[in-house]
Amino acid sequence: MMTSKSPTRTALARGVVLALMLCTSARAAFAQAPAAAPTAPTGPTDGPQVVPPNLGSDAPGTPVLPPSDPAARHLVLPPFFVEKNGPKGGYFHAPLLLTTSSWNADSAFTWAGPYWRTRKGTSIDSAVFPFYFHGSDKALGANKSYTLIPPLFFYTRANEELGTSLTWAGPYMRKEDETRRTTALFPFYYRISGKPEAKGVSESHTTVFPFVHYGRTKDSHLLVTPGVLSYRSLDAATLMTPLYSSFDNKKTGTHLTVAGPILPMFVHYTDKSVGLSGTGVFPFFYADSSPRHSEVWTPAFYHRKNYGENTFTWALPTFTLSTDKMGWAAALHPLVYAGKHGASKHVVVAPIYWRFSNSDEGTLTQVALNTVYSEKRVAGGTDWEFHLLPLFSYGENPRGHFWNVLFGLAGHTREETRSTTRVLWIPFRSDSAASATTTSR
Repeated sequence: MMTSKSPTRTALARGVVLALMLCTSARAAFAQAPAAAPTAPTGPTDGPQVVPPNLGSDAPGTPVLPPSDPAARHLVLPPFFVEKNGPKGGYFHAPLLLTTSSWNADSAFTWAGPYWRTRKGTSIDSAVFPFYFHGSDKALGANKSYTLIPPLFFYTRANEELGTSLTWAGPYMRKEDETRRTTALFPFYYRISGKPEAKGVSESHTTVFPFVHYGRTKDSHLLVTPGVLSYRSLDAATLMTPLYSSFDNKKTGTHLTVAGPILPMFVHYTDKSVGLSGTGVFPFFYADSSPRHSEVWTPAFYHRKNYGENTFTWALPTFTLSTDKMGWAAALHPLVYAGKHGASKHVVVAPIYWRFSNSDEGTLTQVALNTVYSEKRVAGGTDWEFHLLPLFSYGENPRGHFWNVLFGLAGHTREETRSTTRVLWIPFRSDSAASATTTSR
């Protein structure tokens, strides 16, 4: 069976080779032959013009040629290839070779297996899928280009008009524009440098991770290493180490010195703009002062005084005292509270004694155990009440008085000439006017 098929395969192969050779010879002869001059129609004896099939003319980017192109030449050998070429453009299609191409003065498109190329004006893009991609635009004064090679992790682009470029090659990166030039080898090395000769500033920043970073501009310097940070500019200076740190801002007039952060930590701070100066040894003591205030604290005590405004004091375990222009307040939380604010006063010894008063309003309320006493200023005198809960109540005002036993089980109220007696919580009129009315009846 193998012997019977071998002549057939050999004949088929020879036929394909012969067809390709014929196609190649025909294209070469066609390309070398001069273009025939267009011939005007001679009359009705001329037959219809033969138009070859326009195979593949709907391919992406294929220009549509005008129907009348007298200088165009045609070469057709179906199904191997179809070709048309003229001054206005043309196309070439070879289906068996998976090849198509079309072109004119403004654009062109070619696709041959994994190869692809397109042109539009001055812009050209090409690729060999999926290994290589490239594009360029050679417009005058605005050249642009890019290249991408995925298997090599490589990418580059450039723009002459904007003065920018970018290149990636694995971990290596280089980027450039009108102001800066950046180079990196991720994740270990980074460098940025300015371009003062263009639109940038004079600067340089270099990082070798994780060992050192150094940055420099026209007016400042920055150095960072494990355990040390140093920064200097025209207006400020900073130094940070595990044992000593200093912060100075000449513009705001502030300065901070720290011996630490190991404990105990010494701190000294000044702010010349407000006349503030503070010193501390953390966590044991800190004090500062300015023309407006003074302050001191320890783990067991704190005091702050705002001159002419208020004061506040705290002491262990829970004592607080505050004063201001309106009065004062003291507390031993959560048991004792006392204070004065304007005309108001209060004293509390929780939960057995409560007293609140206001001298302007003439009011007083006092609770001591199960006794309640209240008074308020009224026309003609004082209205006051006393209650021994729940047994007895008594009160007076300028118009009369009252007393009750067990909230009215027995009681008596007199208000001017009117009297009321309560028996078993039932009120009865007991004044002389009520007696006269009963007698007359």
